[in-house]
Amino acid sequence: MNSVHPSLMLHVPIEEEACKLYTLAMFVKFEEELLDSLNYKCEKIEEDEGIAVYKCWIPERDVRLVKIFFVSSFLESCTCYKFEFTGLLCRHILKVFIVANVDKIPREYKLTCWTRDAKYGKVFDENDQYIEEDY
Repeated sequence: MNSVHPSLMLHVPIEEEACKLYTLAMFVKFEEELLDSLNYKCEKIEEDEGIAVYKCWIPERDVRLVKIFFVSSFLESCTCYKFEFTGLLCRHILKVFIVANVDKIPREYKLTCWTRDAKYGKVFDENDQYIEEDY
């Protein structure tokens, strides 16, 4: 099952990475959020010292604020707090990633518990390089 990959709907780089990274159940949830992000409009409303604040909304519905650091491409937070509660990137964050041309899931948002390699206990350094075990 670890070598089987589900079919992609959008064929964008971040979806392809998620397909290889996440378990099937988590990938399905990720893809739902990614597809829902397409319903949102996104506009940069402020930029100060490398931090950009975006407004994401569905026309005539809710408004969410998402902050993203451009210097290190590290996302600070979304006002829905989905990632903090579930460990899954929300549609608002994914929309900002699309607008900001972020093609890879930042390392800080790759929770080991949702990955295909979770049971193997692989360890990666800060540059996403696999660290071989010292027997």
